[in-house]
Amino acid sequence: MALIGLCILVFASYMAGLSNKPVAEAFDKPQANLELRSDRQFRPVGAILILAIQSIAGSGNTNPEAYHLFGLAVHITTVLAVFLLAYRLMSSQNSALAVALIFALYPRHHEVVFWVAAYTHIIMTAYLLFSFNLYLKWRRVTKTRWLFISLILFVLAILGNEAAVVGILLFLMYELFWERDQLKADLKGKVLVLIHLLWPFVAVVLIYLSLFVIALGGGIKLCHKYD
Repeated sequence: MALIGLCILVFASYMAGLSNKPVAEAFDKPQANLELRSDRQFRPVGAILILAIQSIAGSGNTNPEAYHLFGLAVHITTVLAVFLLAYRLMSSQNSALAVALIFALYPRHHEVVFWVAAYTHIIMTAYLLFSFNLYLKWRRVTKTRWLFISLILFVLAILGNEAAVVGILLFLMYELFWERDQLKADLKGKVLVLIHLLWPFVAVVLIYLSLFVIALGGGIKLCHKYD
């Protein structure tokens, strides 16, 4: 019931902006994110979702509610991921609700909720947080399927927005600080344990970055270039 109430509160807090008219968006060219562009950005997951909304609801210039409703739905999903993560780490429902509420109602989040051009950021965040949640589940139950699903979500996060490559640091910091008692005392032992736990995610990041370097002949840019 508490989670349902949280979702209702988040929706009620943002619903006034659902009819906002689009600002500085390119609804007619979401397919640009399906291509490797000169600014070194490749974001197919968000592009596919926006194209799906466009095919159902039409242009965002005439029907912005559909796009903003999608953004709000992703934000609420991310809030749930934050709650689950906080609950796994703190084992307290009240504390987890407080953390999720702060995240949900943080005033600056209105930008990514209602600005379609920024949807790649909330899509990335949702995938990344659920990936991390399932990684924590795998660490507790050691069933390979949870690691596999976590890895798939991590890949989708990167394909949602390239900035997700730094998400590997989230996994690393958890192991170094939250599970530090399980690491070996000596440096070599710690490194070997970390490699054993995180190598699939590190491999994904290295493969992704390598493909970018090969395809574009240069490094990857982790921020958007505004003209």
